[in-house]
Amino acid sequence: MIKAAHLVQITLHHPDRGGNADTAKQINIAYDELKGSGSAANEYVAANYNGEPWVVLGVTSAADATLVQRAGKQLASEVKSLPRLAERVEWAIANFASVKPAPAKAKWTPPAQAPGVQRGPRGLESWINLGELYWQDPKTYTMALTWPDAVPHRIAISCAGPVRAQLRRSAETPSRCDLDISVDWDAAGVTPGKRRVVSAMVSIKWPGSRGFTTKVAATVSPYAGSRPGVGAPAPAEAEREQPRPGQPEGLPPKLDFGKLPWRAETTRTMQLTWSTFAPYAIDVIAASPIRADVTASKVMPGRFFVELSIDWSASEFAPGPTVRGYTLNAPITVRWAAGAEVEVRVKGLILYPALVSASPTALDLGTIEMQQAARASLVLISSAATEVEIEPTPWLHRVDGSGRKLDTPLRLATNVPMRVEFRVHWEPIAERASASFAANKPVRPTGRIVIRWDGRAIEVPVQMTVPPARKPR
Repeated sequence: MIKAAHLVQITLHHPDRGGNADTAKQINIAYDELKGSGSAANEYVAANYNGEPWVVLGVTSAADATLVQRAGKQLASEVKSLPRLAERVEWAIANFASVKPAPAKAKWTPPAQAPGVQRGPRGLESWINLGELYWQDPKTYTMALTWPDAVPHRIAISCAGPVRAQLRRSAETPSRCDLDISVDWDAAGVTPGKRRVVSAMVSIKWPGSRGFTTKVAATVSPYAGSRPGVGAPAPAEAEREQPRPGQPEGLPPKLDFGKLPWRAETTRTMQLTWSTFAPYAIDVIAASPIRADVTASKVMPGRFFVELSIDWSASEFAPGPTVRGYTLNAPITVRWAAGAEVEVRVKGLILYPALVSASPTALDLGTIEMQQAARASLVLISSAATEVEIEPTPWLHRVDGSGRKLDTPLRLATNVPMRVEFRVHWEPIAERASASFAANKPVRPTGRIVIRWDGRAIEVPVQMTVPPARKPR
């Protein structure tokens, strides 16, 4: 199918046949991407044996006759060893024009909203996880609901399962109300001394609507009074040792940031998952200069994401980049329920920005006769690999060994001295020196060579003395 379509299209749009070269190029690119994909011809015809002619041929019902013939011949050549399939392909070619597709069904337009039917509020949630609760825990989850207009006078709330839901209307904002959801500890099926997962549903319905249902889940601790001042005394079964969550899945022995450029926004993420006895929350304590952010999964209880990054404002970097790099070797401690914890080492090498220095720090070319070939040089050295741009004063040109002018940036390797050559350019000096020379006074050109890299720059002052031309005796 793909090959036949390609032959038809490239015949129509080939430049040698008066077509557009860009269109032909796009057709060839599409053919290179699609060739070899799809199912074998015999499998395709067999799977669509009872289909309409255009389905058997693998083209649309609006395809032109040329494409139908091309596709049919290509498909017939591939299934000619199978008489039954070959006959079906010939039938599809012969009957393509006589069989017409059924007219498209008219698009159904939903009726306009009837008067009195109020749209639903924003803030509804389809799933809520209350996390791990202790016996008689008063924890409440609140859904803040905002209605398009005002809160309806009649709102029906029903609960299926051991949960309690209460609606609170806002006195300040007529379009705002809160729905408080908590566990109903007096409901049947919730007993102390047994760990279990509680699931329920809360339905809210307003006038003219089918309502909205929220699924609620919570994990009830098997021991009463686990939180001070909450619940009744523990039963006899609770005197046994409380089950503790083990180590999570996805906990690496160490994390390596590798080599980090200065102030790079690089992060590493740990995905920690507890499949049994999942904790409700975890704490991650990171030593400076590491920063840790913890996010609990809203989809899977017991899964947490720990994102680690570098705190560039940490005191470790306060002295400034005086050496080549900072070796990162800091611990992070992950703590969860029942006092369990584990330590993970975070390592890496932070590369300080390059420091470029020039020698000498000032250039004095001395006394040079007018139009005399004169050169000077600087030696640059960098604490890290970097690229520098050199901007000499107008009366100096940066040159190579053969005297050719250079304007391209210069690449510096780590701690490798690099000599930079300069040549005196006399034209700017001659333009300004005529008055001084007429008065038999010397000219003292001055300027600065500016060296820029990574947002930094240093300047090297440069000067020389040009005496007036000697008069012949």
